[in-house]
Amino acid sequence: MTWIELIYSLPFILMGGCIFSFADVVADRLPRKISFVKGRSYCPSCGHTLAWYDMIPVVSWLLLRGKCRQCRCRIPARYPVTEAMGMAGFNVSDPEEVLTTLLNAFELDGPVLVNIITDPNALAMPPKIEFGQMVGFAQSMYKLLINGRSQEVIDTINSNFKHIREVF
Repeated sequence: MTWIELIYSLPFILMGGCIFSFADVVADRLPRKISFVKGRSYCPSCGHTLAWYDMIPVVSWLLLRGKCRQCRCRIPARYPVTEAMGMAGFNVSDPEEVLTTLLNAFELDGPVLVNIITDPNALAMPPKIEFGQMVGFAQSMYKLLINGRSQEVIDTINSNFKHIREVF
């Protein structure tokens, strides 16, 4: 993996950690009948409200050495372990590696994030357009239009227009 691929992957890795961090909050608060939608995260010992920089998955726990910034009580290690479980992921930039990567991802227990990096300049229209493809495209554009997302229709047409000459 190159440095550029690693830097590109960081938001996806962080997103996986955030999703699992939220799942941990839900698992902790739901049985105790505490809202996991309202209210901020807090220290389980002193109740101190955590700042955003105290909730960066795994990183904050490591920087704080597993202790609350306010009361210095220990924060259970299950929090960063759960967050790290969500950070499992794969990056694919070579089209020939997609199938192998997906098979490897399915072999792991639990959720996994697979990030497929594509080159938008290499995307092209299929050599032959079938009637079913036209119907599917028309239906998806119609759904976008009736839901008030006309800008997405225009963007789709603009992004595919440059390849239309290749088809005809």
